[in-house]
Amino acid sequence: MNIGSVRCLVPVLSLALSACGGSSDSEQTFNIEAANNQPPSIILSGGAREQITAGSTYTDPGASASDAEDGDLSGSIQTQSTLDTSTAGTYTITYTVTDSGGARVSVMRTVEVVATAEPQNSEPQILLSGSDQVQVPLGGTYEEAGASATDAEDGDLTDRIEISSTVDVNTLGSYEVTYSVTDTQGASATVTRTVEVFQPVRTFVHPGLLHSEADFERIRNKIAEEDETWVNAWNTLAGDSASDLRNPNPLTELRRGGDGQNFGRLITELRFAYAYALYWKISGDPAYGDTAVKFLNAWSSTLQKISGNADRYLASGLYGYHWANIAEIMRTYDGWEEEGREQAKSMLLDIFLPMNQSFLVKHNDACISNYWANWDLANLASMMAIGVFTDRPDIYEQALNYMYRGRGNGALDNLMYFRHPGNMGQYQESGRDQGHTTLGVALYGTIAKMAWNQGDDLFAYNNHALLATSEYIARYNLFEEVPFTFYGPNCGSSRYGQSAVSEIARGSIRPAWELIYNHYQNKLGIAAPWTERMLEEKTRFERYDNGGDGMGWGSLTEILDPIDPGGAPRGLYAELRGESVVLSWWGAAGADNYLLQRADSAGATYTTIATVGASELLTYTDTNVQRGENYYYRVLAVSEVGESAPSNIIGVDVGPKLLAHYTFDEAEAGQVSSIAGEASTATLHGEPEFISGKVGNAIALDGTDDYVELPEGIVSKLADFSIASWTYLDGDTNLTRLFDFGDDDQRYMTFGPDIRDQSCLLITKVSYHAHRRVCAASLPSGQWVHVAITLKGNTGILYLDGEEAARNEIDMTPMQLGASTKQNWLGRSQYSNDPLLTGRIDEFRIYSGALSAEEVAALAAE
Repeated sequence: MNIGSVRCLVPVLSLALSACGGSSDSEQTFNIEAANNQPPSIILSGGAREQITAGSTYTDPGASASDAEDGDLSGSIQTQSTLDTSTAGTYTITYTVTDSGGARVSVMRTVEVVATAEPQNSEPQILLSGSDQVQVPLGGTYEEAGASATDAEDGDLTDRIEISSTVDVNTLGSYEVTYSVTDTQGASATVTRTVEVFQPVRTFVHPGLLHSEADFERIRNKIAEEDETWVNAWNTLAGDSASDLRNPNPLTELRRGGDGQNFGRLITELRFAYAYALYWKISGDPAYGDTAVKFLNAWSSTLQKISGNADRYLASGLYGYHWANIAEIMRTYDGWEEEGREQAKSMLLDIFLPMNQSFLVKHNDACISNYWANWDLANLASMMAIGVFTDRPDIYEQALNYMYRGRGNGALDNLMYFRHPGNMGQYQESGRDQGHTTLGVALYGTIAKMAWNQGDDLFAYNNHALLATSEYIARYNLFEEVPFTFYGPNCGSSRYGQSAVSEIARGSIRPAWELIYNHYQNKLGIAAPWTERMLEEKTRFERYDNGGDGMGWGSLTEILDPIDPGGAPRGLYAELRGESVVLSWWGAAGADNYLLQRADSAGATYTTIATVGASELLTYTDTNVQRGENYYYRVLAVSEVGESAPSNIIGVDVGPKLLAHYTFDEAEAGQVSSIAGEASTATLHGEPEFISGKVGNAIALDGTDDYVELPEGIVSKLADFSIASWTYLDGDTNLTRLFDFGDDDQRYMTFGPDIRDQSCLLITKVSYHAHRRVCAASLPSGQWVHVAITLKGNTGILYLDGEEAARNEIDMTPMQLGASTKQNWLGRSQYSNDPLLTGRIDEFRIYSGALSAEEVAALAAE
């Protein structure tokens, strides 16, 4: 059969098949015309099911198509959509493609349109910097770590954080610091940090008052080695009548001051008891141990009361620290029963300590500056000694904290009233008489040594301030002249102040110098030339104190082997005074002279500009300087072993140097930063606002709880200085402050826009009784006023709106206020009853060096 060409007709079949590629939820429809034609495939871009919000824009992500015979068919896809983005519902988008053989496939995407949701404002989030649990030792410093805040809608809200704190580092307890922030739609968040003020755990070293076990071991070894110095010192004690054994004669009531005084008996008894304790501890002879214990037991079981006029507080201080030191030596004696030790503790805690504490808190109900430094020091010595002997860290810490932070004249920052060039430290009592200045040496030396034996270094405080006062007192009592800055007046005992160092009892000799000399020169290697001369020419070998104020026998207990020469000078510092740089430093033991050197940069070659002998005051005034130039200084010691290593290097900018500049344009996390000079961040208190100022923004203080806290010590290195600011006062300004830099209401430098109808710069170390001042008319309210204050040499000038308004002699500088002023405020006074400032402050600047009249005028013209 002859068969010709045959055409096979295949009917078109429509089949619903699973799509190739894309989502398994989509469907593809195929039309097949011939068995040998493969259908195309479609792959969706994006999901097969999508959701959008009504009213939003939908962008079709599209699809791609391919075919085995035709290749890429993406461009041939046909789209059909039912989507309505304005109306909630479920819609479809269909994608269809047909190949050249007629095979067709479709894929569908489902789009759900949902109704618009009501927008939800999220709460801000606060993140603390540092831990949310902080511990601070009693009397320590709480440093605010801050926090940051963010918000989903508003972004960074850190500068809106408000911080409130109840922390009192001087009182044990748990405190909260609260951080709060609110966003622009009213949602708020609060986070709390807990601050625990705790009593540090202190384990005392025993014996650990004036004498440590190492001290006694040294003494015993030196005597055993027959070292002439120690043998002579021992023989001085052993041959003294104080070492003769005898019986005690205690008092029921000790009276000092007024009628019926009997404290002389106790002075004698203490002299005996201390000699017996030393004799036993060094020799081991139990006869002396037994007798010392007999005195301790007799007095502690008999004494019931200390009385008299104000001098009773001298008795509680002086004799309290004597008894505690004697008991501390004897605490290791096997022959002293536990009952006797407890009885001695009771006497000290129940009779002496309450009077010590009462005086330091109330000062016999007098103004705090009424009593001289030695009154404080006697009671501080007693408290410190009682704390150690009775193992009461809380008592010891009270005394130590007072030395560092106390308001009375015996605190470290007050007992040295003025540091003159050459480290001549004018003592607080130098204008009174010399018997009391030398008593000061005995008392602060005792306190520092007791603290040293417990690991606390008062000797080094404020560039060895205790050595500076000792050298001043020794030099004057060796009949050499010393400088003097007018003191006072204080609130009672010296109505008109003191204009000269006192000649009364000049040449006073007191057994107080071995301790100071040996610690500084033979232990630390710091030269103490006038202390050394006082000791060698006047007091060695030291015996007991005839007046009963000091414990005596320092040559036996304090002498150390001389330190080797060759050490470097230290403590170099500079004062910018006028157009000169005044330099002072501490010498090195064994040095013959010193080379003062200068360079134009820290790493440049140094040139010697002066040679100063070891017997001279270690100071030099560099007058060969130019305003606007920077200089660097160092000192080398020359001794029998050659030149030493250099001292510390200091840089000095002659003329005004901008140290801090607060524009108050904005705040961040409750703080404002200085835009020039040294980095100095200020902390805001209350809720001050930033509003239109004289230049940009200004900070607005509400007079209720707003003020600005500047960093600790921001003016503490200044001699000559300048401070300038714009201020706009609102309301009553009487007794308010533009600034107040200090530690308390005894030591400060402040400017008040209205101090009894005057605007005044005031600076003092004896509260308002001893203000040095420059005053002009009070500042007007309701307008911007530019205030500038300069000190150059001893001349203080007050400028208002660029014009000189007043000038006066000022013999006190910020660097004399203490080691580092801790309360430096804008808008707040050191006196808690004075009102806070209501008004605005702008462009607050602090300079080292004095601005010229032209420079002040230029600032006022901004």
